[in-house]
Amino acid sequence: MADGLGVPVLKTQGASILITLVIGIGTLHIVRSIYRRHFHPLSQFSGPPEAALSTKWLYKTNQAGFPEHEFERLHEKYQTKALRIAPNELHLSDVHQYKVIYSQSKPFLKDPPFYSSFNIDHSLFAETDPALHKERRKMLNPLFSRAGIFKLEGVIHTKAGIMMKKIDRLREKHLINVYDAFRLRPFLKLSM
Repeated sequence: MADGLGVPVLKTQGASILITLVIGIGTLHIVRSIYRRHFHPLSQFSGPPEAALSTKWLYKTNQAGFPEHEFERLHEKYQTKALRIAPNELHLSDVHQYKVIYSQSKPFLKDPPFYSSFNIDHSLFAETDPALHKERRKMLNPLFSRAGIFKLEGVIHTKAGIMMKKIDRLREKHLINVYDAFRLRPFLKLSM
């Protein structure tokens, strides 16, 4: 279909929709960047300017290897104990800040994308809802007491023994991935 000038109406409508879409996305990107740099709750924390805009800087830093060295250098450069390393992330160099953030009395919300990477939805560790976490922790607290661990000591030793036998058997045939076993290390230390 064409208008009175012989210009196809659909082509001009499609072009105007595309132009509007490009302008809209560009405007959204600019507004989001301004918000993240100047109005975001973490905007008061120092760090590389590009880290405030997206996770791309953090990704590249991690890919380069040993990001802790870069974080340490930046802590010194910006003279701060809380360094902004992504739009919603801080790197802390002060033990006292960890105690404030990870205390049970004043819980900060956990980052769902980070905890979903553990692939253990709604476990005590990965639960991001403070009310659900508190409810689950209350049910499991007796198991984490000294008496609770001593009560399970036999089970822990048995399971650790089974794991060690499997590792010994498998290591004779080929290389083995002990990632999952290594993740249990803190728990196994409690029983030793």
